Amino acid sequence: MTFELYFQINDNEPELQSVFDTKAEAEKHMQRLIDSKSRIKSWYIREIQHDGYLLYDYGAHNAFYMIKEVEE
Repeated sequence: MTFELYFQINDNEPELQSVFDTKAEAEKHMQRLIDSKSRIKSWYIREIQHDGYLLYDYGAHNAFYMIKEVEE
């Protein structure tokens, strides 16, 4: 099993950022991306369970990260 990290802004298609062996690795990389690429300071990260993936709201009104668990 692997974990795919995606970034989505506005209504664009989610863009694959990378693939990880664990959810924790994907979340750590997501935090690095937020810290280094976001124009806003993220004061929180809210994890929302959706059907088949996790959605991460980090404070931007139009952008999200997603982690999808993939069976190999």
